[in-house]
Amino acid sequence: MRKITIFITAVALVFLMVGSVSFAKERPEDAEKRAAKPKELAGQYQLLNINNLWTWIENNGESNHSQQGDNGVYYPRGSCWVIYKDGFKWGGYCYTDEEMTQPAPYGQLIRMGGNDYGDGTVPGWIEGYGANARRVAPGTPGLNNPTRIFRIRRDYASMSADELRRDAAEYFEQWGTPEAVADDRIQDIYNQYDADWKNWPVDLGAPFIDRNGNGVYDPPPDFGEDFTVDDLIAGEYDEPGLAGGDPNSPADQVLWNAYNDLSVDVIQALEGSYPMGLEIQRTLWGYKRTDAMGNLYFTKYKFINKGGVDIDNAGNKGVFYIDSMFVAQWSDPDLGEYSEDLLGCDTLLSLGYVYNGNAIDAEYRAVNQVVPAGGYDFLQGPMVESPGDRAVFDLKYVEDHTNLPMTAFAWFSAGSPISDPGSNYDGGLEWYRMYQGWQPSYPAYKYYPLPPDAPNTHFPLSGDPVAGTGLLDGLGTDYSFPPGDRRLLLCSGPFQMMPGDTQEVVIGFVVGQGADRFSSIAVMKFNDEFAQTTYDALFQVAKAPLTPLVSVAELDEKIILEWGSELNQVTDIETKVVQPGSYTFEGYNVYQFPRAGSTLGDAVRVATFDLLSDPTVIL
Repeated sequence: MRKITIFITAVALVFLMVGSVSFAKERPEDAEKRAAKPKELAGQYQLLNINNLWTWIENNGESNHSQQGDNGVYYPRGSCWVIYKDGFKWGGYCYTDEEMTQPAPYGQLIRMGGNDYGDGTVPGWIEGYGANARRVAPGTPGLNNPTRIFRIRRDYASMSADELRRDAAEYFEQWGTPEAVADDRIQDIYNQYDADWKNWPVDLGAPFIDRNGNGVYDPPPDFGEDFTVDDLIAGEYDEPGLAGGDPNSPADQVLWNAYNDLSVDVIQALEGSYPMGLEIQRTLWGYKRTDAMGNLYFTKYKFINKGGVDIDNAGNKGVFYIDSMFVAQWSDPDLGEYSEDLLGCDTLLSLGYVYNGNAIDAEYRAVNQVVPAGGYDFLQGPMVESPGDRAVFDLKYVEDHTNLPMTAFAWFSAGSPISDPGSNYDGGLEWYRMYQGWQPSYPAYKYYPLPPDAPNTHFPLSGDPVAGTGLLDGLGTDYSFPPGDRRLLLCSGPFQMMPGDTQEVVIGFVVGQGADRFSSIAVMKFNDEFAQTTYDALFQVAKAPLTPLVSVAELDEKIILEWGSELNQVTDIETKVVQPGSYTFEGYNVYQFPRAGSTLGDAVRVATFDLLSDPTVIL
């Protein structure tokens, strides 16, 4: 019988199968954003905050930078930052003919786009195609705010007052003082959820769950006393958002918006390139869980080659034939104290990540947290033909195709010999070099510096920091710089985009927090493997077994917890293999929570019961 005596006032049993405000770094545009903080929910910025972390996006394609110019990813939620800013980028050879012999005009055969410190894209979708394609901008007659970010949370109608207040505090960046959030702002958050749920833009490309299988979106009834969130699945109703192979495992929070690269002035200011004619539909989603799925979120970029670009020097419009195209996830991570970051990549996991260069991070220590590790994974790279293989597209399997993995990893570091590319066209070509795994150099092709006698590679920093083997960052040599202010790129390609083609990329952002900076890497990689397994199974998500039945006896200054007498329950918990992924029981953790309604991040672990045959960290 499992029995424990604890000298505390309140505890909770949690078993897991898998398991002060400051600003790190300022740029001029951050001060402008901080001074122009929005007072209403206008849809320019939105926040994914359903689980153990939060992430910001802006409607112009920028991501992980808040509306006040603050860091964009906080983990654990509300404690300290992991990412300062990131963005999705691309580049390719553009031609005006199917034979790919006539290059794009203005002397720019290679075109680039996307988002880094600047933004080469603008809000809104592209209406029409080819010569008739035009970007839909704010104020277009007859259109309902085409540039906003839509955000839904499927349990919004049943959120507690504390949940709504916390949500409002995080959105309005008052998360350090949620009690100070005005009631009208809390109501704004509820109203926004309600409006976006009822006006989800399926007609523009936003995903939905087609439970009745008729191929069209049939809006569910309004929530009320006679219809709750539980009735969506029980009654087989369609709903906004997305699910994979199992329509009964929907995402708990979903954000969606569209943007494009057709503003010549905007994209020229980024890196000197002219447009490629792409519409990008972005979907973010996360799960309200405390296991590995609660420590990550997903972003899907669907990009469509619609045109509306100049195809000659006379201003005639059309659409490009794009060859040798690459996509890249760029990030400027600031893991707590930004000047001591290190990077790594894992070619087997298609993962690029940041970890701490010192044993202790001052920013995380200030909030009594172990410094975590965080990374990006190409869960679904661009799809190309491959007979006999199977790819994923639109959360469905596609035969005789495959998804490209991470095909290169690149990095640069502020103030180092390998630093930021320029903001002109030559700088854009340096980005294109990095997409292929070269240093940011042009016109020369340069491999990244490597140890003596190491073979050249397009996957620098691909060693194992936990084991201390391979190509490692932070050694303080001319091929492994001291810790610093790093930036990373995960790259995938090449592939082609013909006129009208659609491609998809799904990137998972995953974090992990262990007992120290190295075990945080191990936990992050475990969470990433869980994410990849779940994605490959089309989100037929592994669910935890039954909750233990805990009996409580209150004594003088102590309590006794017992959860071993219900043998059927214990047997189900400890012997069940959870699918997908074949996850098996590891043990029990006992936590003390400071108050009812607290999250696991607020709790203190007071006891662990682990299998003798597997004495490792319970995840």
